[in-house]
Amino acid sequence: GRGRDASAYSAMLGGLRQAITEYNNVRLFIELRGRADHEIWRQLLRLDLLDRTSTFPSVVSVHTLVAQCDALLFPERYGEIHSIMLESMRDGVPLVVSADPALAGIIDASTAAMVDEPTVEQWSQQLRRLLGHPEEAADRAVRAAQRVRSAFRRDRQIEILVETFERMLHGEAYSFDGSSRAGLSDETRPA
Repeated sequence: GRGRDASAYSAMLGGLRQAITEYNNVRLFIELRGRADHEIWRQLLRLDLLDRTSTFPSVVSVHTLVAQCDALLFPERYGEIHSIMLESMRDGVPLVVSADPALAGIIDASTAAMVDEPTVEQWSQQLRRLLGHPEEAADRAVRAAQRVRSAFRRDRQIEILVETFERMLHGEAYSFDGSSRAGLSDETRPA
């Protein structure tokens, strides 16, 4: 996450604290570059998670590390897809995310563990399931990789970008209402 929504992090970190009590080898890597950084640090301290945590200012700077994680957690609801989500899905990294209606056609219960309500209890439940049943997470990760590879092919993304520039050169306005989301087929477009 971006470190902007302290309450989302509070729920995730509280759930994580509960879920990892019997797992000594869990390490946290957190991207912090938002206005709630200090509050998130205080939560890490309060939950006795600092010794398990490394932070970085941008996921781009540690891309190789992120690609090797056992799972990625996204506590914040963005309302938009981020490249790290798509890349992680493509690479088969299991995701645990706060349910985001704006991403329903891309990330759903078949491709990620979903936290419907951002509470400590729901995060704990999903993280215990992830840790206790890694085969379920692996199955979701395979489906996520298939979805990204079919819906977000590079050649199609380049084609869409070129089409957009051509329309703009001819004076056409670019649609921002979501009616023509780049790369989404009818099957993956949110309802």
